[in-house]
Amino acid sequence: MTSIRESFSDTQAALFELACGISDLSQDLIEAEIHLHRCLKINSEPLFNALGHYYASLLYFKKGKSLLASEHCANASRMFNQANCYPFLIYCHIQYAAILAMQEYDRPAAILTSMLESKTLNLMSGTRSVILCKLGYCCINHGRYEQAEAVLERFGDISHPSEELDFLRCLLK
Repeated sequence: MTSIRESFSDTQAALFELACGISDLSQDLIEAEIHLHRCLKINSEPLFNALGHYYASLLYFKKGKSLLASEHCANASRMFNQANCYPFLIYCHIQYAAILAMQEYDRPAAILTSMLESKTLNLMSGTRSVILCKLGYCCINHGRYEQAEAVLERFGDISHPSEELDFLRCLLK
């Protein structure tokens, strides 16, 4: 494997490590961390570097390390903004709100609600569902069950049906 990796250019090697890190995120967080750090270390391509920071943020969020998750999310947001890569910038804002929701309610709820209300973002229904679920869990995490029900009622009809959204509805009943 090492000899194959050495024949890659820096960008190819970084992409390889990024792909390995992403695939390990659902199974082995230690392996994912190793691959994502390699990706960030050897990366010269700005967009792959931004993706590396974004997935590192997801990794640290899963590991409960909110400060590291927030730092990587901020780096990814800055880089996606510089690259005018707005779809991923939206996901960075969702991730940032999810990180904030671990400690507070008002700011993440405001970020997620404004995204759902925005006409200019032109969000796809799947993305709207992700945002709606994050907002619902933010409400639940802070004991605001009535707000969670109100949010689902208000925005639920314009979101893509998903198992997570169905689970959230069942949880509130």
